[in-house]
Amino acid sequence: MERTRVLVVDDERNAVAPLAELLREEGYDVAVAADGVEGLTRAKLFKPHVALIDVNLPRMNGVQLRAELAQLPDPPSAIFLSVRRPPGAVAEDPFLVKPLDLARLFAMLAAMAVRRHGRTS
Repeated sequence: MERTRVLVVDDERNAVAPLAELLREEGYDVAVAADGVEGLTRAKLFKPHVALIDVNLPRMNGVQLRAELAQLPDPPSAIFLSVRRPPGAVAEDPFLVKPLDLARLFAMLAAMAVRRHGRTS
Protein backbone atom coordinates (compact mmCIF):
# COMPACT_ATOMS: atom_id res chain seq x y z
CA MET A 1 0.00 0.00 0.00
CA GLU A 2 1.19 3.48 -0.81
CA ARG A 3 1.96 5.58 2.25
CA THR A 4 0.72 9.14 2.47
CA ARG A 5 3.43 11.59 1.40
CA VAL A 6 3.73 14.79 3.43
CA LEU A 7 5.82 17.79 2.42
CA VAL A 8 6.77 20.11 5.30
CA VAL A 9 7.73 23.61 4.14
CA ASP A 10 9.05 25.73 6.98
CA ASP A 11 12.17 27.85 7.44
CA GLU A 12 12.40 27.09 11.18
CA ARG A 13 14.91 24.22 11.03
CA ASN A 14 14.66 23.54 14.78
CA ALA A 15 10.95 22.81 14.37
CA VAL A 16 11.07 20.95 11.05
CA ALA A 17 13.44 18.11 11.98
CA PRO A 18 11.44 16.92 15.03
CA LEU A 19 8.13 17.29 13.16
CA ALA A 20 9.45 15.31 10.19
CA GLU A 21 10.68 12.58 12.53
CA LEU A 22 7.31 12.38 14.31
CA LEU A 23 5.52 12.10 10.98
CA ARG A 24 7.86 9.30 9.89
CA GLU A 25 7.24 7.47 13.16
CA GLU A 26 3.50 7.70 12.42
CA GLY A 27 4.05 6.00 9.06
CA TYR A 28 4.13 8.95 6.66
CA ASP A 29 6.70 9.47 3.90
CA VAL A 30 8.16 12.92 4.52
CA ALA A 31 10.14 15.50 2.57
CA VAL A 32 11.11 18.95 3.84
CA ALA A 33 11.89 22.31 2.28
CA ALA A 34 13.14 25.55 3.86
CA ASP A 35 11.41 28.10 1.61
CA GLY A 36 8.60 28.44 -0.89
CA VAL A 37 10.71 28.07 -4.02
CA GLU A 38 12.38 24.93 -2.67
CA GLY A 39 8.96 23.68 -1.56
CA LEU A 40 7.55 23.99 -5.08
CA THR A 41 10.57 22.23 -6.58
CA ARG A 42 10.37 19.47 -3.97
CA ALA A 43 6.63 19.06 -4.55
CA LYS A 44 7.12 18.52 -8.28
CA LEU A 45 9.53 15.64 -7.56
CA PHE A 46 8.06 14.18 -4.35
CA LYS A 47 4.39 14.52 -5.38
CA PRO A 48 3.03 14.94 -1.84
CA HIS A 49 -0.52 14.14 -0.89
CA VAL A 50 -0.43 16.83 1.83
CA ALA A 51 1.71 19.95 2.22
CA LEU A 52 2.23 21.54 5.64
CA ILE A 53 3.06 25.13 4.73
CA ASP A 54 4.41 27.83 7.01
CA VAL A 55 2.88 31.16 6.02
CA ASN A 56 6.00 33.30 6.46
CA LEU A 57 8.51 31.71 4.10
CA PRO A 58 11.48 33.28 2.34
CA ARG A 59 11.52 33.66 -1.46
CA MET A 60 7.82 32.73 -1.85
CA ASN A 61 5.34 33.02 1.01
CA GLY A 62 3.00 30.21 2.01
CA VAL A 63 -0.10 31.63 0.34
CA GLN A 64 1.80 32.04 -2.94
CA LEU A 65 3.19 28.50 -2.60
CA ARG A 66 -0.33 27.14 -2.01
CA ALA A 67 -1.50 28.84 -5.20
CA GLU A 68 1.42 27.34 -7.16
CA LEU A 69 0.80 23.87 -5.73
CA ALA A 70 -2.84 24.10 -6.77
CA GLN A 71 -1.68 24.31 -10.41
CA LEU A 72 0.10 20.93 -10.28
CA PRO A 73 -1.52 17.97 -12.09
CA ASP A 74 -2.38 16.20 -8.80
CA PRO A 75 -2.25 19.03 -6.26
CA PRO A 76 -1.68 18.18 -2.60
CA SER A 77 -4.07 19.13 0.14
CA ALA A 78 -2.58 21.97 2.18
CA ILE A 79 -2.50 22.87 5.84
CA PHE A 80 -1.21 26.32 6.75
CA LEU A 81 1.01 26.67 9.82
CA SER A 82 1.23 30.08 11.49
CA VAL A 83 0.52 32.08 14.62
CA ARG A 84 -2.70 33.35 12.94
CA ARG A 85 -4.79 32.70 9.81
CA PRO A 86 -2.89 34.10 6.85
CA PRO A 87 -4.31 36.95 4.79
CA GLY A 88 -5.17 35.59 1.37
CA ALA A 89 -6.09 32.14 2.66
CA VAL A 90 -9.62 31.02 1.93
CA ALA A 91 -11.88 29.79 4.72
CA GLU A 92 -11.68 26.20 3.42
CA ASP A 93 -7.89 26.11 3.83
CA PRO A 94 -7.06 24.08 6.94
CA PHE A 95 -4.96 26.02 9.42
CA LEU A 96 -3.00 25.11 12.54
CA VAL A 97 -1.65 27.56 15.08
CA LYS A 98 2.01 27.35 16.07
CA PRO A 99 3.11 25.78 18.32
CA LEU A 100 1.32 22.83 16.79
CA ASP A 101 -1.28 20.72 18.54
CA LEU A 102 0.11 17.36 17.36
CA ALA A 103 -3.07 15.44 18.14
CA ARG A 104 -5.04 17.83 15.93
CA LEU A 105 -2.37 17.67 13.19
CA PHE A 106 -2.45 13.87 13.12
CA ALA A 107 -6.26 13.88 13.09
CA MET A 108 -6.25 16.28 10.13
CA LEU A 109 -3.67 14.18 8.27
CA ALA A 110 -5.64 11.00 8.91
CA ALA A 111 -8.85 12.62 7.64
CA MET A 112 -7.07 13.84 4.50
CA ALA A 113 -5.57 10.39 3.91
CA VAL A 114 -9.00 8.77 4.22
CA ARG A 115 -10.47 11.23 1.72
CA ARG A 116 -7.61 10.61 -0.71
CA HIS A 117 -6.92 6.89 -0.23
CA GLY A 118 -9.81 5.55 1.77
CA ARG A 119 -7.43 4.80 4.68
CA THR A 120 -4.91 6.41 7.07
CA SER A 121 -1.13 6.89 6.56
